[in-house]
Order: sequence, then structure tokens, then C-alpha cells
Amino acid sequence: MGAGPPSLRGLGRESLGSLSVRHALAYAVLGWTLTHALAGTRHSPMQRARLAISLATGYGAALECAQAIHPERVAAVADVVANAIGAAVGVCPSLARWRSQ
Repeated sequence: MGAGPPSLRGLGRESLGSLSVRHALAYAVLGWTLTHALAGTRHSPMQRARLAISLATGYGAALECAQAIHPERVAAVADVVANAIGAAVGVCPSLARWRSQ
């Protein structure tokens, strides 16, 4: 058996980096989706963007906390950071479109 946590056994450094990229891509889609889901609200575009980023980041943080109590999973602050960056990137196209209108 490997020395690392169960979910990280056999992963090289590049694999860990690609996990962060996958987190960011997934949360970019979530951020984009949330901004469009909030489009019918009374909030300004910037408020919708902030709310979408906050909701996506909070969701990612909650999932990481849930992983912390599961013995076969590993919670990582880096995943929360990647999620937040992804969510912020995901709202950018919507902000650019709203600014051009």
C-alpha cells in the first residue's frame, strides 16, 4: 500500500495540477450557470456576478468540509481556491456581455 492518503495514491505532481484545472473548469461552468439563473432577479449584473461566485465558492467549501469527515477522502484548501477562481472566470463572459449592452 502507498504512503499517501487513499485518494492521492499513485498520482504524480502533474496529476494533482490537472485536478485543480478540472476543479476550476467545473466551477467556471457552475459560475456561468448561476449568473444566468440569477438574470431574472432585481440585482445588478455586478451583484449577480458576486452572488454567483459566492454561491459556487460556498458550495465547493461545503463539499470540501464534507470530504474532511470521510476517511477515504482528502479535503484541500487548494481545491476551494481552484473552485473560486473557476467561478470567477465563469462569470466573466456574462459581465462582458452585460457591460457591452
